[in-house]
Amino acid sequence: MKEHRSKMIRVKPSAVAKKASSSVDKSFRSSMFYNFFRSHRLSEERFSNGIFGKLLSSVSIYTSAKTFKNSFAQKTETSFIVTFLRDFYERMLLCNFRNYASVLFYFSIYAFAVSASGYTFDRSSVSGVGDIYSSLILLVVSLILMPLKGSLKDIVSRSKILSRMADLFFMPVSFSERSASYIPGTHNAGVMLIGTSLGLLTAFVPIKSILAAAAFAFLVLSFFKTPENSLPVIIVFTMFATAQQLCILCIVAFFAYFFKVLRGKRSFDLKYFDVLYLLFAFVIIMAGFNTTKSGFSDRYTLRIVSYVSVYFIFRNCVRNDKASKKIINTAVLCGMISALTILYSRFCAWGYTDIVREYTGIAFKAPLVDVFSLCGFLLIIFPFVLSSLASSKYNRGKLFTLITVFLSAAALLSTGSKGFIIGVAVCVLIYVVSSFKNPFTSLLTVVVVYVIISVAITNAPFLGSDRFLSVSDYTKSMTVTTTQIISDNFVSGIGFGTDNFSSVFSAYTHFSDNAVMYSNNVFLHTLACFGVFGSIFMLVLFVNYYKMQFTSISENRSKNLVSSVVSISSIASVSTVLLRGFTDYPLSNPRVSLMLFVIIGFSAAVYYRGSNDFDVLFEE
Repeated sequence: MKEHRSKMIRVKPSAVAKKASSSVDKSFRSSMFYNFFRSHRLSEERFSNGIFGKLLSSVSIYTSAKTFKNSFAQKTETSFIVTFLRDFYERMLLCNFRNYASVLFYFSIYAFAVSASGYTFDRSSVSGVGDIYSSLILLVVSLILMPLKGSLKDIVSRSKILSRMADLFFMPVSFSERSASYIPGTHNAGVMLIGTSLGLLTAFVPIKSILAAAAFAFLVLSFFKTPENSLPVIIVFTMFATAQQLCILCIVAFFAYFFKVLRGKRSFDLKYFDVLYLLFAFVIIMAGFNTTKSGFSDRYTLRIVSYVSVYFIFRNCVRNDKASKKIINTAVLCGMISALTILYSRFCAWGYTDIVREYTGIAFKAPLVDVFSLCGFLLIIFPFVLSSLASSKYNRGKLFTLITVFLSAAALLSTGSKGFIIGVAVCVLIYVVSSFKNPFTSLLTVVVVYVIISVAITNAPFLGSDRFLSVSDYTKSMTVTTTQIISDNFVSGIGFGTDNFSSVFSAYTHFSDNAVMYSNNVFLHTLACFGVFGSIFMLVLFVNYYKMQFTSISENRSKNLVSSVVSISSIASVSTVLLRGFTDYPLSNPRVSLMLFVIIGFSAAVYYRGSNDFDVLFEE
């Protein structure tokens, strides 16, 4: 009897709980909120069956691209310039590696002679000393590389580390159409002429600029040969490149992919969300012309347009789970590097460099002055670090990503900003809650945990005063001024651009410093620049984006782990940017704005790649 009663006591509450949970689950799944955010497939079907969907389908685009290829594109493909660049790229990869070492040897010798002679006449030149050291380093490197035999392709294929790096950056080893045994001979006259010319060029251009230009030229050729190479390169360059360099890189990558589309070698699939995104780009361009000044707004608008074009590269080049894992691994690697950079910069900023200089005599310098800019970049890729930790199957991968998670969290905490800490909390919260199967439990956990985290962070004594939650008279005045601008330009807005916003803001404000290029609220700034019509369209775009990702999570929860974690991580990243947008304008940071479009394109590619049936038509 006692055993029977104990069994009854155990079984009865679990049955009641299961019944209550199932009833709540059914009622929630039948609600308007649940159906609205999981009805993206219906919008896709309506669009594909409509007129625009049939005109912009993969078959129509492929047919038009094939027709174009048989006319103008075929002439372009067989032209002298395209043929010369293709042969030059293939010869570079199959050329004997000793030729590269010889060019570097002659280049370093003549560069050292030019820099040393220039330094003897002008000893106050700091760049001359740097060129001397750089030329000596290149000379040592050339002597080390001289004994290597074989082509660059052979050396990469024999080395495990180099082959893994090539595989990580989408660079296949057997990408050349020439024979694998074809290795051009060494031409001493040509090698010496190239090295001597580059060495004498250092009299006008620094050595670092020449090397950077050569590396960029090789990247451009690799983009035109294989557009997938641009995916990890853009993410890596986002860490350290300037806004202008990122703009040039994005434009080159987009035209390289567009050139492949015109040749019929790649697909350009347009779905419902892609059309909305095209209209979003059109709204930005039109807002750039709708300014108080004559003509196009400024370089900031051109930069944003170039960042917007990155969406289509990631949207069409990510074709399988292997490519998705490569992008996630690249994000994890960038997260570790940026976290170490932030920690080192904070280490230098706290005065420890003075102690090191006093005892060792060595002066350290922080590698990046704008720590908060790099923190914004780290915050938006932090969810992908968590997703890599969850999807990693091997112990080494889990250990590496676990170390990266701790380093990233420590780097964001070291800034003492409540905005970054709340962003990390939101990332973790969305990532954990999205794994729950019961939606009622997910919503309840979101409300409870978010309230606890908000109260704890707000009252944390070690953080002190912060810009994220504190409201000063300056921010109140900015909010009031932006509201006045919105009320006077409610329909069409004032136009897009930093210079345009600064000129309009100076006419409304009484600040002593009129160089205010952004509002302290990204939503008010968007409403002021684009007006009510443009803002409503952007709201529709982001609502459809969330619908698309929630649909992906519900469909791939038990089917595809990579698609599920990519959708969860993308929602967390976009949500952190929107959360910080209430009291800041995070899109002013070129790293954050570029990575935002990268993540949107990457997650859209993961969502749509299951329905793309025409990739086989565009293989090389």
